[in-house]
Amino acid sequence: MPEVDCIEGLVYDIGQAQARGTLLRGSIVIFPRVFAEGTDRKPYTSCTVLNLGYNHWLEPPPSAYEICPRDERRSRKQPWEDYLKPWEEGAVHVVARGKELLVAAGYHALRINLGLEAFGCIIPRDAFDSIVAEDVPGTNKDKAKAERLRSFVIPSQLVVPEARRHKKRADGSQLINIFAAVVCEKEVFLVSDFARLVRITIISIPRHWEERDLRPGSLLWPQIWDKEHGPDWLREPEAAAASVLEWRAQILHKNDLGTSLLKELCLNQVYFNGLGKHTATDFLFSLGLWPGTPPVLICQDDTTFQSFVIALRHYMELWVSDAFRRECLSSPNLQSPFAFNHWADLRYTRRYLWVYRKAEVKMPVEQYNMYARLGLLDKEHIIGGAYVPNYGQLAHGTLCKRGVPVHVYIDPHGTAKKPYKVYTIVLAKRPDDWGFAWNESRPVPADDVRLAGMATTIGPASFHMFKQNQHDRRLPGLPGKIPKEKRAGPGRPAKRRPNRAARDHQQRAVNNLRKRIEARTGETSRRAAESEAESTSDGDSEVDEEERPSKRPKFEGRVTRSRAKQAQIAAGKCP
Repeated sequence: MPEVDCIEGLVYDIGQAQARGTLLRGSIVIFPRVFAEGTDRKPYTSCTVLNLGYNHWLEPPPSAYEICPRDERRSRKQPWEDYLKPWEEGAVHVVARGKELLVAAGYHALRINLGLEAFGCIIPRDAFDSIVAEDVPGTNKDKAKAERLRSFVIPSQLVVPEARRHKKRADGSQLINIFAAVVCEKEVFLVSDFARLVRITIISIPRHWEERDLRPGSLLWPQIWDKEHGPDWLREPEAAAASVLEWRAQILHKNDLGTSLLKELCLNQVYFNGLGKHTATDFLFSLGLWPGTPPVLICQDDTTFQSFVIALRHYMELWVSDAFRRECLSSPNLQSPFAFNHWADLRYTRRYLWVYRKAEVKMPVEQYNMYARLGLLDKEHIIGGAYVPNYGQLAHGTLCKRGVPVHVYIDPHGTAKKPYKVYTIVLAKRPDDWGFAWNESRPVPADDVRLAGMATTIGPASFHMFKQNQHDRRLPGLPGKIPKEKRAGPGRPAKRRPNRAARDHQQRAVNNLRKRIEARTGETSRRAAESEAESTSDGDSEVDEEERPSKRPKFEGRVTRSRAKQAQIAAGKCP
């Protein structure tokens, strides 16, 4: 699910487009032919309307305009039925509040909740016009429903030809579900979701939106946001700090050890707006906390609670830092506007994704030693008890501790098809009176998002449409020099596809990571088998020392030789 990192990335992208002179003035367009329907058992709507004094006579429709019959049919007796006419152009404004994004132009604004896998991107106007010129039935298995839930067609010249896709079309085109867009003269900001789970609210006022309307403290500010989401930690730090004091009072009043700090951060968006499973997990890792730590232990002590609030504010500021924007929010200078940004995704998973769905983590020495001194890496230690650190296990130097394994703990009491999991490097036991101690859950090596292949994972670059335009490393390289893109965008011209050396380097990195994970998995299975054997045996082992396999001797020296050297040795010309 897009969290604060992706939402702030969209705000930055629109700001960058406005800085280069585009996306300054435009009009909003919606496409009801793409909206979800829901079911009888589970109703669902993609669009709602919030009218704050707007009257439709303020925007008289043009004398000659035609409504798409599929949009008209989908909009009958719906709250957005009167919003199908062309909307007046106005200045484009954007702001975010936690997990919600608001884009305004003219009399109207769109409050967007991206749901599970929706994304926004900026594409050239001519590319947008060619996409919305054709729509076809969607991919629903029910043909009647697929006819109602339409999808737009991306022409083959706008996609990456060497990409690997889940479902390839005969003409090389792709399908995309565009729910709404801000259409400007040269560029367009669109909102798309292949799963159709995005939620949009049209907010209309009796005048054009202005920048001051989207500032905290304005008259409209409390009215334009969802009541289930609280203050933003970046734009409303004082209000967020005040609200978290209310949360602390509630936690202390309940005094319950059966709750989980991770679930509080994820589910209680009134106080922790913007956090989700990924960001909350990594934030708790930065503090050296077990994800199931009871919140009351954080709230009891004033110093601990203040440190928690300060650390949370600093963690949120990470997503608007210059380093994050420079490394993870750059645009690939390629012909296709949906091209997968490999380097941005690689930097994100290496530097800004720490333990959530990671097999290993690189830690600063100070942070690693903090875990070691507290006994969090000792399986025999119980969290909160006295501990004498083993100084031989501490990391030394000023750099980082590489390859620290991440473990997955699965809820032993869960009954869902997909059991609840947490990611952490903690191995120490938890007090039994904690509701989320999970001491009976055996830690297993974690999976890694870098081995997900075509599946969408985490980060501003890893969304369905971008993954569908990811270069396939399995394809053989074409002969000749790799051409450069002719796109007239800023920056250095990019090559149309990675060369063989780059592909081989990426493949080696993936293979090495996979081998390390397999080695840890095998070691974990071996230890589990030994532990089970020890617990079931009544005496000494029946295996003699002579029958035990000896350790493989360590080989000192070089193993590989060039082919020319091997030929010389075989011919006896080289000693």
